[in-house]
Amino acid sequence: MGENHKHHHDCDGSHHHHHHHGHNHHHADNKLSWAVGINILLTIAQIIAGVMAGSLALIADALHNLSDAAAMILALVARKISRRHADEKRTYGYKKVETLAAFTNFITLIIIGLWLGYEAVSRFFSPNIIDGWVVVWVAGLAIVINGTTAWLTYRESKGSQNIRAAFLHNLTDMFASVGVVIAGIMILTFGWTWVDPLITLMISVYVLWHAAQDLPTVCNILIDGAPEGMNVASVVDNMKSVAGVADVHHVHIRYIDEHSYALEAHIVASDNAAIESIKSAIKEKLKALDISHSTLEFEDKICADKSCRD
Repeated sequence: MGENHKHHHDCDGSHHHHHHHGHNHHHADNKLSWAVGINILLTIAQIIAGVMAGSLALIADALHNLSDAAAMILALVARKISRRHADEKRTYGYKKVETLAAFTNFITLIIIGLWLGYEAVSRFFSPNIIDGWVVVWVAGLAIVINGTTAWLTYRESKGSQNIRAAFLHNLTDMFASVGVVIAGIMILTFGWTWVDPLITLMISVYVLWHAAQDLPTVCNILIDGAPEGMNVASVVDNMKSVAGVADVHHVHIRYIDEHSYALEAHIVASDNAAIESIKSAIKEKLKALDISHSTLEFEDKICADKSCRD
């Protein structure tokens, strides 16, 4: 590599925040644990009632609830794993485990959405007898429970894709339960059994729409895509604006987790004696752009070859 190739590797702010937020983590984990417990109990009640009442919407709601509980267990486990420190096997740490959990939860949401849609359409062609009262009471209970779980996870969902996926599971469930209550009332009042599959179909569309909104972002993190909203060209221009920088190439920016980014780049300095001050100035500019982890390699001649620019 020659003596002019100098590596500098820096990782700021990695673990010191863990201690300050330990209490918050614990509090959020407790809320998630409560949400899991409530959802499992509700699922059992809904399946029994759905079978007794012959309501597909109620059974669909129950299965969705079970997926809620599973989503939250996954979110909880992922949160705990993501806090582990980096080790020899996972040199960047375990932060992306949360993104992986979010990905898994969105995929299950899509499968549930498609299954509900399929079942609803087939029910239009072969409707069955539904006991409206059981449906109304059980779904009413589900609204309260899902509303509570959504409320328990709402605050954390704003800062974490992982919790957001679990929160969305709960929110869709709450809407599903509202729909099921409406279906039950329509069946009791007018005998409209077709409302049951219609509402199931609406829930299905809603679930699929939400998953489609959030899944691309999660996938982008998992495949080391450039952070959304970050213009790589303008980051390069920023780096080039530092005095003493002759050229910047081989720039790669990716997520470490959903809130922190890493960059690697090759820098050509116009004066090798000034490398340390150039490096510091570049790092200051990168920090201002939320890039806390950067690896800069210094070279002494501008690269004209296409291969070293990729």
